[in-house]
Amino acid sequence: MAGWAKIAELARVIKAGACIEASFKRGKGEAGMDEYQVRTWQGWHHHMILSLIAVWFLIGETHRVSR
Repeated sequence: MAGWAKIAELARVIKAGACIEASFKRGKGEAGMDEYQVRTWQGWHHHMILSLIAVWFLIGETHRVSR
């Protein structure tokens, strides 16, 4: 039985990885994650945080509308 638990955990992690990749792809396409021109590390962090918040909002709205 322990072998099946490990396989189920592996499947869960693989599915989560696919969801994360899709979220980053969406972030690059719709939220401008890859369109930053900053000069400082702090500026890069600000841009990434705002982009990730935008992606989070878009995913939430997609789920809300599809219900």
